[in-house]
Amino acid sequence: MKIYSNGKMLEVGGGSGGGSSLETYSTEEQRIGTWIDGKPLYRKTYSSTTPNALKAWADVSMNPLSEVDQMLFINSRVDVHNENLLIFGGSISFSLGWNKLTKRVRIYNDYSTTTKAPFLFTLYYTKVTDRATIDFPTVLTPELEESNQNYTVAASTAPVEFCSKEV
Repeated sequence: MKIYSNGKMLEVGGGSGGGSSLETYSTEEQRIGTWIDGKPLYRKTYSSTTPNALKAWADVSMNPLSEVDQMLFINSRVDVHNENLLIFGGSISFSLGWNKLTKRVRIYNDYSTTTKAPFLFTLYYTKVTDRATIDFPTVLTPELEESNQNYTVAASTAPVEFCSKEV
C-alpha cells in the first residue's frame, strides 16, 4: 500500500490481490467521503508534542485551520514518558477539543508524564469552501408501508418530534 507523508510517497505493507484492506492515513489532506449534508469529508494526521501545560487547556502546536467548517472527530495517541503505555483518544489523563473561534486543536493535560510527549492526532472535518448539497434533516415523520414501518425525513426548521400512527 502507498501512503503520502510530508510530500513523499511511501510503500508500506499491502493487502492481497494488489490492493489493501486497510484505510490510508496521511499527513497530507485526504478526501475520504461525503458528510450527511453532502459536503466532502476530509481527514489529515498530524504529529506533534503535547504542551508543557498541566491541568489547563493549551493550544497544540500547529497553524490555525481557517478552512475548517465543522470539526467532526479527533482521534489521538500520546506516548507516556517512563511507562510502556500509549493513551488513545480522550482519557482521565488528557482530553482534546476544537476551538471554533481560533480554529485550533486544544489539549487538557492532567498527567505529568504526558507533558512534552510525542503526540499523534487525526482530524475529520468539512471545509467552508465546499457547498452543502443536502438540506440537513430536522424532523422525522413516520410512514406506514405494507408490512413494515419506515421513517421518512422532512427538512424543516421546526423542533425534532417523533410521531406515531396507530395500525
